[in-house]
Amino acid sequence: MTPDAHLLIVDDDERIRTLLQKFLIRNGFLVSAQISDAVNQLDKFTQENASIADETNSISQKTNQIAQTVVEDVNKNVFDGKIS
Repeated sequence: MTPDAHLLIVDDDERIRTLLQKFLIRNGFLVSAQISDAVNQLDKFTQENASIADETNSISQKTNQIAQTVVEDVNKNVFDGKIS
């Protein structure tokens, strides 16, 4: 398991949650045993993913604009062997 991995313990028995949480933490895992912790973490991850997706979309649009400009510039040129 990578250091960035995060486990969520869901059980209706608080004793089981606590016991499992202590065991996993001792073995180097990041653990959320309470729903509020999990919801906060999921919200944080969702916001981070949305931000990354937004930035990726912006980069792809800029890349597409650059590619269109390059193709338009090439099409304006006249050179031997070019099919009109």
